[in-house]
Amino acid sequence: ESTVGQRKVDVMAAMVGDINPGCRVFAHDAFVLAENLEDLFETCLEEADGHIDYVVDAIDTVSTKLALAALAQERGFELISSMGGAKKIHPECLRIADVHKTVNCSLARIMRKECRKRGIRHLRVLYSCEEPVRIAAAPGAARSERSDLGTASFMPPIIGQMIAGEVLRHISGLGADDDISAALAMHDAAQKGQLAGKRGGRA
Repeated sequence: ESTVGQRKVDVMAAMVGDINPGCRVFAHDAFVLAENLEDLFETCLEEADGHIDYVVDAIDTVSTKLALAALAQERGFELISSMGGAKKIHPECLRIADVHKTVNCSLARIMRKECRKRGIRHLRVLYSCEEPVRIAAAPGAARSERSDLGTASFMPPIIGQMIAGEVLRHISGLGADDDISAALAMHDAAQKGQLAGKRGGRA
């Protein structure tokens, strides 16, 4: 509870400084909107001495997410966008993919539709392919007041770490172009006992 009442940007700046005092942090306490997005990007670009390696979108508003995706396509900077974590409880279902190749994510579905309308050809996202968990209404509650799972507390930090890993791989060049589909397929086969001659999932 030590940070209750503090601004998120200040708390994050302090955390970064605690991990690596050599990092320069430029914190902006402002709503990121479609209307001010380009000006904010220009300000950040100037603060970063004219070069930004990667932009991470953890914005909730669809209109702003779309404006950022359009700006990334126009200006050519690297972008990864976080999709929704509500009603998802299995982190192992989190995947990184192009938004046009996502499944079982209501936010990604909206983004796909709107990206097509706006001519946004590619948008790298982190999303969950898990079917949303269905929660019954609380006893006696009207349908409009039904209980909802929302986003489980453990999901956002895992999503953040996976996005950080993607960004660091891209910047460092380590594993950025690796195809891990074969490894995932082997894992799935091992869980189903389909790997002949292998015990305990060991190759």
